[in-house]
Amino acid sequence: MNPVPVIQWAVTGRCNYRCRHCFVGNTKDELPFSDLEVLCGRMEEAGVQNVILTGGEPLLRDDLTELLRLLAKHGIRVPSISTNGSLLTEHLLREIRESGHQPEIMVSYDGDGGQHNWLRNAEDAEEAVFRALDLCRREGFATGALMTLHRGNLGCLRSGLGKLAAHGCGIVKVKPLLPLGRAAEADAEVKCAGFPEIYDAFLDAIAGYYAGEYPLRLRLGGFFAAVPERNGWNVPMKHSLEKDSGGGMRLCGHAEVFPFLTAEGKLLPCAGLAALERFADEAPSLLEMPLADAMQTPCFRKFSDYTAGEQWEKNSECAACPSAEECGGGCRMNALAFGNGFYGCDESCCEYFREGWQKKTPDAIRRGLLEKMLNTDR
Repeated sequence: MNPVPVIQWAVTGRCNYRCRHCFVGNTKDELPFSDLEVLCGRMEEAGVQNVILTGGEPLLRDDLTELLRLLAKHGIRVPSISTNGSLLTEHLLREIRESGHQPEIMVSYDGDGGQHNWLRNAEDAEEAVFRALDLCRREGFATGALMTLHRGNLGCLRSGLGKLAAHGCGIVKVKPLLPLGRAAEADAEVKCAGFPEIYDAFLDAIAGYYAGEYPLRLRLGGFFAAVPERNGWNVPMKHSLEKDSGGGMRLCGHAEVFPFLTAEGKLLPCAGLAALERFADEAPSLLEMPLADAMQTPCFRKFSDYTAGEQWEKNSECAACPSAEECGGGCRMNALAFGNGFYGCDESCCEYFREGWQKKTPDAIRRGLLEKMLNTDR
């Protein structure tokens, strides 16, 4: 087995917020430090190079800096910590630096106009985000943000990106809300937006990017990704396949290069699967077996080995699709989240390729460049 480049590790299931869309907030699991030592040993023996810390709210762990020192001792780098920002202090940042790491601090932020406070169920959540970003900038820590896009905050995506950039944010990753966790409940307060509406919001955000409103690294789901210092952009969900070759490309890009370790110490191909009870229950525990063995278990290989060719064989709709060679079949976790089953269609890909959204991005880019030119001339 090749060394795993990055593991995303939920070091606690505890959180000081009760977000309306959360899929891990119902668990209060937090392993004792002795178990964390076992997990760090497992990762070192498997050659894991990087660990991204998340939760729950990872800053709630009283032994966080001790864990960071332990990871450094095992030769494992922490390139990023995901947090809501509310517990970040100057003292904690200095302790993190002294532990041997200088991680990028990734905050959750879901838009202005009260949208972030509402989704996170906390009156001062937005204030905490910008306080954390400003503090990180003063202390020399790079920052980024994770944004969840739902029906209620579509209209403030562009303005929210502008605010994040104004506070020194270097990267923003926007993901559409999936019907998982609390968002999947019959009486859920937060609703998923339709993909046509999401993609319209993405086009407006792309125009703002090329208008120069937020010079940051931007990823809009699988729809668009760009880096300011590089020319061009790409579509993460787009592939270059040949059906005649049998479609041997593996569909899951996460499983072997970016798996997810739950707060209970179980290994999953990606974080979203933690909300799907069947897969979470079947996941192998790294407290019980080496990481290499865990990655060979049937529930892990089901995702890791699944190819485009198998998807075309199992799903006649995908096989007959004119965009099959570009799509490949999409994400299995997305298909499961929308209730289509493991072999079902990924609705985000179906909408993108069938409705010609890739042809609309250049128009949004031109619109943004025109806005930039007009604003410069004023």
